Amino acid sequence: MNPDATDTVQVAIFIRDIDRDYTVAEELVGAAGGIDLFLSLTQVLVQCVLNFSNISAITADGAKSITGKKIGVITLLTFDVNASGSNI
Repeated sequence: MNPDATDTVQVAIFIRDIDRDYTVAEELVGAAGGIDLFLSLTQVLVQCVLNFSNISAITADGAKSITGKKIGVITLLTFDVNASGSNI
């Protein structure tokens, strides 16, 4: 993640879903912080009727908004999936 011209840290998440009929759906999610990013990601996954436990990979550059131990996207997503009875 790099700050833009106003020193605001921004991140984008690209989501690709391929269903059983090989129909591809793609979404681009952007936000400025871990909780905002998690909420945006959750909203897109719900809109696309995607199951959180089917996430196959998360790639990050080590930014705290993604990897933070308390409010990072991966931590929040793992907590949410585990709360639903699934495992990541």
